Order: sequence, then C-alpha cells, then structure tokens
Amino acid sequence: MLFRKGIFFLGFVLLLGVGCKNKTLDQINKRGIALLDSNKYSKAIVCFTKIISVDSSYISAYFNRAVCYSFLRQNQKAITDLSYIIRCRPNTKRAYFSRAILYENQHQYLLAINDYNRLIQLDSLNPKSYHYRGICYYYLKNYSQAISNYKKAITLGCKSSGIFYNMATAFDSQQEYVTAIEYYSKAINIDKKLACAYYARAIAKLKIDVTDTSAFTDIDMAEKLEKEQY
Repeated sequence: MLFRKGIFFLGFVLLLGVGCKNKTLDQINKRGIALLDSNKYSKAIVCFTKIISVDSSYISAYFNRAVCYSFLRQNQKAITDLSYIIRCRPNTKRAYFSRAILYENQHQYLLAINDYNRLIQLDSLNPKSYHYRGICYYYLKNYSQAISNYKKAITLGCKSSGIFYNMATAFDSQQEYVTAIEYYSKAINIDKKLACAYYARAIAKLKIDVTDTSAFTDIDMAEKLEKEQY
C-alpha cells in the first residue's frame, strides 16, 4: 500500500475561456460550473459540450468537462479532453498533471511517467511531479528509481508523512529494513495516527529480529488506531 493522491480537478476549473469574447458561452460555462459544484456532473457535461460545439477553441470547457468525466469515472473521456488541450497548448502544465494522474489511476504507469517527465521539463522545481513519478516507478517495481524521485521531492520541500511512508515502502521492498524503519518513523513523527506506518514498521522490525518487543508495541498501536477510525 502506498499513499496515493486523489484526483483534485476542481482546482483546475476555469470560469472564462481564455481569449473568449462570447458572453453567451461564458454564461453557459458558469452554469456548467454551478452544476459541477452541485455534483450534477452529467448535466454540467451537457453545458460544456454545447460550448465546444459552438467554439472548439474554448479551452476551459475542455478542462471543466474533464473534471466531470473524472468524477463519473469516465477516465478515458477525461483523458481525451486533456489530450486535446495538450495538442492545442503543449505547455499547459495542468493538463499534463491531470492526465498523468488519470493514467496512473488506470495503471498505465509508463504513460503517466511520460507526462511527469514533460512536467519536469516545464517546471523542474515542482516536488509533486517527482513524488508522483516515484509512485509510478514503485508500481513498476523499479524501486531504485522510486527512491531517487522521492529523495528529489524531499529536497525540493515535500515533507509530508505520505512521501516518507512511500520512501519506506520502497526501501522495504529492497529488503533494506533498517532504512525502511527510519523512514516509517519519520512518517509517524509527522502523523502520529498513521496506523499503516506503525504496522509496516513492526513487520520490518520482525524481519530483522523476531524477538523485538517494540514491534509488538507498534502492532498494538496500529490496531488501536484502526479501531478509533471505525
């Protein structure tokens, strides 16, 4: 288990089409966004599709429709809209980022890595691109590349419990249990209620020494935290 990110497309919703002069289309776009915000994704899609049928250059309509498709789990349709944006505007970082996440969620890790590579070309200082690319490498069982990407993300300022946990699992997969324990501990120091980190740290300790009593303390803590969550 890794810490995965959700698909947070809402931050990419654009109210107005870039360079669009058609106030009628702007009003339809706003209506579509209101429907999207009300979780009425299918109705919102009708609005955005109407805009696109009138003005295929209204880029924000493609973004907003991709949002709706993603919430409806129609990932391929969302990818198609994002790919259109990328063809029209090859330097649109948000489109690459969104498409990479969708590819990753569909286990198309090599395609996701390609998009993260392009993102890093456009912005080499964004830690998320390295973190999420590391996750893809992890699932491809390329643990050394995963670790390299996680380290780069940490160097660039990513200090979340998630990235330390993910780093630990990569070392764990390489049977480097002492280092894995170090990173599980860092994750726990950030989030004291991270039950999975306690449990994973316990297993790593037992792989080193089956008599390590601190491992059983970790297991007890993990079970306690899991009970509190339910």
